[in-house]
Amino acid sequence: MPRYPSEALRALLAQHMLFRGVSASVLDGLVKFATVKHFKPSEEMFAKGDSGSALYGVLAGRVCIYTVSSVGEEIFLNILEPGEIFGEIALLDGGPRTASARAMTAVDLLQIQREHLLPFLRANPELSVSMLSVLCGRIRMNVEFIEDAIFLHLPARLAKRLQTLSEQHGKPDPRGVRIDLKLSQQDLAHMVGATRERVNRELSLLREAGVIATEEGMIVICKPERLKELQTEA
Repeated sequence: MPRYPSEALRALLAQHMLFRGVSASVLDGLVKFATVKHFKPSEEMFAKGDSGSALYGVLAGRVCIYTVSSVGEEIFLNILEPGEIFGEIALLDGGPRTASARAMTAVDLLQIQREHLLPFLRANPELSVSMLSVLCGRIRMNVEFIEDAIFLHLPARLAKRLQTLSEQHGKPDPRGVRIDLKLSQQDLAHMVGATRERVNRELSLLREAGVIATEEGMIVICKPERLKELQTEA
């Protein structure tokens, strides 16, 4: 595992909206308590229901946040890349984790224990206000996810998720926008709450219509306007 100087840990915190605008002295204080932990691909970081003892920041690699239904089906809630922070909900109230986290690739995580972060929140009200904004964003995302599952049929759900992935992880491509993630059909199925077979069928229809192209495990959005149309079709 590479060694991370304190400047790298401080930079990760400073660039996130949670700590943006916080004084340099507060960031330096937090970095003193930060540690780095390495995870192998597919290694579980924590499970839903575990106690929330730390805040995490992604230094390297990719993290999947997911939950499991009562019948054992996984649903991907989010995919996090370097610079993103997670684990703040259970950290604040001391309750159980609301979702599980797994390394999709080799991952290096910055972590700050609850016992060290809470005193900083009490002493620095601006941190608490920033954290409220982050929590509101999480709530909005979860409400939207629930609404999509209830009101949108599979083609619309898949189109919306592909559009979101292209906005969050898109790279320019001669044919349009390439989603810079290697996602299997099973991964996409977990994201939209469907079987791999149904997702495979919908992807085939999108390819035949020229809406997407696939190459080396990545999806290229060729007709983004068509994806938007699909989200409103009955």
